[in-house]
Parts: sequence; structure tokens; C-alpha cells
Amino acid sequence: VLFLTRANFLRRQAERAIQAEKEFTETVLDAIAVPLYYRDINGVYLGTNNACVEFFGFEKNKCDIIGKTSYDLFTREVADNADVGVAPRFFSQSAIL
Repeated sequence: VLFLTRANFLRRQAERAIQAEKEFTETVLDAIAVPLYYRDINGVYLGTNNACVEFFGFEKNKCDIIGKTSYDLFTREVADNADVGVAPRFFSQSAIL
């Protein structure tokens, strides 16, 4: 029982640290006035700042962007142009090292 209590305490402590780091990162990104976003190798938006939400004119908040691709958010023509050359430039084997 003592082991489980200690394990639960450590898990909760780690979860709080992760949440604090996430909130800090979000605060820093939102303090930047330039629209910023980051995506995974498949083009799925993982995060953005408020300036990006406003720039693209999304009605609600970051949840309108996160977890989606350019094709979910824009017309096919815009999405095709937005993604041209992104993967080779940023996700090449040398960049992953």
C-alpha cells in the first residue's frame, strides 16, 4: 500500500509539472504578436498562438486549429500551397537527428 501511495504521489507530481510546463509554453507563445503554429510530420497542427487564430480569422479559439490539417481548415487550393515543400525542408532525416 505504501508503494502504491508513493507511486500515485509521483505520478500526480509529474502530471502537475507537465501541466505547468504546457501552460508556461502557451503563455510565452501567446505573448508573441506574430502568428505562430507548429505541426507534426503529417501536417497536423499541434499548437498555435492567439495571434495565429486571429490572423486566420478562426471564430473561437486554438481548438479550431489543433488536431487538424491545412486541408481541414482551408480550401484545397490554399492548403496545397501552404504545404508545398514543408515536409522535405523541415522533416528531412538530417533535421530529425
